[in-house]
Amino acid sequence: MSRDRFAELKAARKESISTLRASDVSRTQTTGEKTEMEIFYTKVGEIEDMINKVNILVSQVQDFQEKNLTSIDIEKGKVIRAEVEQKVGETNREIQNVRKRLMEMENLNNQIKVDSGDEAVRRGRHAALVKKFTEAIEKYRSIERESQMKYRLRMERQIRIVNPNATEEEIRNALDSDNARAIFAQSVVSSERTKKAKNVLKEVEERNQDIKKIEKTIIELNQLFVEMQSMVNRQQAMLDNIEKAVESTQQYTVRANEEIDTAIEIRKSSRKVRDGFGFNFSDMHLLC
Repeated sequence: MSRDRFAELKAARKESISTLRASDVSRTQTTGEKTEMEIFYTKVGEIEDMINKVNILVSQVQDFQEKNLTSIDIEKGKVIRAEVEQKVGETNREIQNVRKRLMEMENLNNQIKVDSGDEAVRRGRHAALVKKFTEAIEKYRSIERESQMKYRLRMERQIRIVNPNATEEEIRNALDSDNARAIFAQSVVSSERTKKAKNVLKEVEERNQDIKKIEKTIIELNQLFVEMQSMVNRQQAMLDNIEKAVESTQQYTVRANEEIDTAIEIRKSSRKVRDGFGFNFSDMHLLC
């Protein structure tokens, strides 16, 4: 009996895929060695935890900024200001750690050789992590902008208390150019409340430094936000390419299967014709 090579080819193709998947499971069960995807999912979990930590730290920064804003005691204000600086530093370090891990994952996804299904999963999860991280950055940026605005408003009120005749331009210059002493000069000299004027001047100068630190953080967050958006766009482009490749492969597989089925039908028809001719030749031999 002749072998059906077409049927063997179709069966072998299915078996090869099953064998590859089974080998991964077997390797994990027998040696305890993790598969590439298991390692990947572990890293995903670690990065998710780090992003959650960033969100917690950002909320803590917001709380400290509020305390700093409402503080009226100079000595307590120094303590709170130091706490704000410490918490902002911790938050920024954790943000840079997340950024580093996301870049490492992107580079690994570009280098590792896996099938299209696993590649799509890896890039999809990476894009989701970047999106979640971007949302945390945006939250942090919004909080810092709000704090910056509140600091400026408080400084403006303090200036007007000491110098009610200050113009909008003078106040703006005092807030933007470290020139608060100029606007306080007359009040410090002529006011009977000289001590209070000096205290307000000191506070305004300190708040001005707080605003500069916030501005620096906002600039860094803006740059990071743009960088993460670019990373998201790159991942989306890769996912689109994978989707197109998978669709092309599926179409090719369908056509190949159709061609195989057609070839099988042609061969069966040819076999029937051949068998028919054999029968006729035998009859002719008998007649002779």
